[in-house]
Amino acid sequence: MNATLSTVELADQDAVDQELCAELLDTVDALSRRRADLVDENLVAKLVRKGWLQWHGGALQLTSIGARLCDAVLLAYR
Repeated sequence: MNATLSTVELADQDAVDQELCAELLDTVDALSRRRADLVDENLVAKLVRKGWLQWHGGALQLTSIGARLCDAVLLAYR
């Protein structure tokens, strides 16, 4: 399976909301610094509903879909 999303998939409005993608990157950064307190609860709920984050043992973690999305967004900025 391809580790990144294709350009077509990124352009699909149903699959990706660009603003939410930027917020996902900020959220992943906060989580990696163990600063979940900086992330709004409503944003967490949106990201979990999208399947980009999941609760695991009381902690938020990035799903494989969320990880591929982050990779694709970061590659687009290069």
